[in-house]
Amino acid sequence: IGMRLVDKCGLNLGSGSKVLDLAVGEGDTSRLLATTGANVEARDIEKYLVETGKTRDAEIRKAGAVEDVTQDVRAGIGKNLGVVNYKMGDYGRVKDSLDSPEDDQFDAVLF
Repeated sequence: IGMRLVDKCGLNLGSGSKVLDLAVGEGDTSRLLATTGANVEARDIEKYLVETGKTRDAEIRKAGAVEDVTQDVRAGIGKNLGVVNYKMGDYGRVKDSLDSPEDDQFDAVLF
């Protein structure tokens, strides 16, 4: 699903774009969105899913496996992996989980 979002939906994300991704699960879509260079605020209500997302993200970054994440995505996607900020968050109170509550403008919101 994440590849379809990036490839078919014309989100036009790139370096400096900001994305809010809700109900991220283990963060696969968030990491895929980050392959565009976008910075992703990833939120899930389940602590174990947030921790799994952080762990998998760190493993991919350490291995330098950006190509593995993007192998089936359209050729236009860059190889620069943006930041994924995983946190627990109640979907009705996302603003409370942002580092700066005034910084609540996003180029795309997914859930």
